[in-house]
Amino acid sequence: MVLDLIFNGSDGDLEKLVGSHIIPKIPIEERENAKIEISGLIKDYAGREVDVINVLMHAADRGKVKEYSKKLKKFYESDLQYVHPEARRHHSIPGALRAESFVLSLYKEMGIQPKP
Repeated sequence: MVLDLIFNGSDGDLEKLVGSHIIPKIPIEERENAKIEISGLIKDYAGREVDVINVLMHAADRGKVKEYSKKLKKFYESDLQYVHPEARRHHSIPGALRAESFVLSLYKEMGIQPKP
């Protein structure tokens, strides 16, 4: 269900996913700002929305949504904003390759390892 929403969902479905899997794990007083921030990140990362949601779902499990939202925003502003959304998944384009490396570094930072 979650994977189906991530890979086949519309923007509204992605927002529902955020509302059901990330927002409830954020302190109540921070939820409204977090919704706005995460919505902006999803729009900014067009073409890589799945990465944003996946990173933030793992961050939510660790109580670190704010910290990882800031990291995602900083990377977008410094590297990804100049890469066309349709090119962000093509590893032959340096900006897309940097984005992939960045996301993998966030997973490593959270202690997420691939399963053998």
